[in-house]
Amino acid sequence: MKKTIMNRKPQVIRANWFRSPIPAERALGLWVDRIGYYKNERPEEWPLRFLGLHAATAIMQGRGHLETLAGENTVTVAVAAGDVIMLSPKLPHRYYADPSWIQYCLVWGGPEADQLRQLAGGDNAPLVIHGGAPLVATACKNLQKWMAREDLPAVLARQGELLRMLSELWTIGRAETPQHPAVTAALAAFEQPDLLRLDIHHLAQQHGVSPVHFRRLFAATTGLAPKAYQQSRRINLAKMRLSRGGAIKTIAGELGFADVGHFMRTFRQLAGVTAAQFRHALSLGQAGAAAQNRRQQEAQKR
Repeated sequence: MKKTIMNRKPQVIRANWFRSPIPAERALGLWVDRIGYYKNERPEEWPLRFLGLHAATAIMQGRGHLETLAGENTVTVAVAAGDVIMLSPKLPHRYYADPSWIQYCLVWGGPEADQLRQLAGGDNAPLVIHGGAPLVATACKNLQKWMAREDLPAVLARQGELLRMLSELWTIGRAETPQHPAVTAALAAFEQPDLLRLDIHHLAQQHGVSPVHFRRLFAATTGLAPKAYQQSRRINLAKMRLSRGGAIKTIAGELGFADVGHFMRTFRQLAGVTAAQFRHALSLGQAGAAAQNRRQQEAQKR
């Protein structure tokens, strides 16, 4: 591994807020580990390292470089004000100012963090997201008031702030990465009423890719295989039709399930309840809402 020797000694101004996950956060599987604000100057020497956690580093002022490994080769990427460096636990990396910068850093962990990374593209997710720095800075500032608290509202507030930041960052990152035409066509087709007629093999051939490669492209974009995405859409349509009073047997046939049993198994697997339980819960909710409306109208008359 190549090391670069640098002449200037580090001059670092730091403001950190560290914490350890409490049982509630471990149960949820996602927590904020620390946030920080730094003013860095180029370090004397810093070998590639593993962070062991997930992190977003926002360059607010200045410029520098990110170095990572691709196989046995060191890859260097220039970063500047406005950029966000996205790091995963097992990525060998180092980043340094050239000659100085100001940064915000947010670090998080937990098994759900690993799952989120996979949904965002895993190893194919962008390492640098341009224009996302204000999102990280805002999240760090909003998190300051929650970092010292260990109650459930604070746990949920920290998790919510983290998820909002990631959602917006990945939206920017995905917009920077052109979507394959085959995936674009498939997503459009899944929104049409005749989604059951979508032929994945035919769609892949139309766009010059193999079905296997198409499935990889689709999963990298959506986090789901095409068939799983299609099943999710079908169950969403089933919920809509159940809410409108549709019969289970009729809905199963309309949505192309082999039989009612197949529909019921799939519905319970994806919805967490049976179709009958879902419809019953809807009817109870509608009845409760109607009763509440009546009470409000009677109170207004008084």
